[in-house]
Amino acid sequence: MTQLTKDPETIRTLFDAIADQYDRLNTIMSLGIHHYWQKFAVNRIGVQPGSHFLDVCCGTGRITRSLAKKVGPDGKVIGLDLSARMLTVAKSRKLPANSGRVCFLQGDAQKLPFAAATFDGAIISYGLRNVAAPLQVLREMQRVVKPGGRIVSLELVTPGLPLVKQLYRWYLTYGITSLGRWVAQNERAYRYLCQSILNFGEASQITDHFHQLGLAKVECHSLSWGIAVVHLGTVT
Repeated sequence: MTQLTKDPETIRTLFDAIADQYDRLNTIMSLGIHHYWQKFAVNRIGVQPGSHFLDVCCGTGRITRSLAKKVGPDGKVIGLDLSARMLTVAKSRKLPANSGRVCFLQGDAQKLPFAAATFDGAIISYGLRNVAAPLQVLREMQRVVKPGGRIVSLELVTPGLPLVKQLYRWYLTYGITSLGRWVAQNERAYRYLCQSILNFGEASQITDHFHQLGLAKVECHSLSWGIAVVHLGTVT
């Protein structure tokens, strides 16, 4: 397995380089299914009108905007990402009607710049596999969420079914890398993203992290033959 460098500066530079093409490539590579994955995850975070939520590793802000619509005009959502260019793209996108207040901040998911028990819930999508310490990110999310609030993770993992795993590995190794080269003109970045999925492992790794943190009511939802997985747990 290829050893990947995940220091913040390397990751920031990589995502800065692909920010402008990121949403389009995600739609092409997932055949549009990633919209369903994100909707599934957002629907399980327990958003109430007027609440205050955090979107960690928010990227171009797709989930941030979905949360803003759900919290309504009296609520607030903060989107945090390491990549300044991703945040520029996020800020350029129009918010849905009757959305809550939205603020985008640049920051490291491993050291969240918020006081304890600040948010009613927090979500991270496609971010755990791109940090050096996934457990530390979840611990930080747990710290800033109020007791009774939910933490949700949406991540791409290695499927458990042998045939699906084999086909998925082939698609990541050859299909996604080629799309990154032809569409985004950045084969290196998409080779990294594919390898980050293959290196990250299976859904059980995230489940173990949720239990290790002592989160209550831990759930694991496998989507699309195990390609994507949504975890949720309640802060006690």
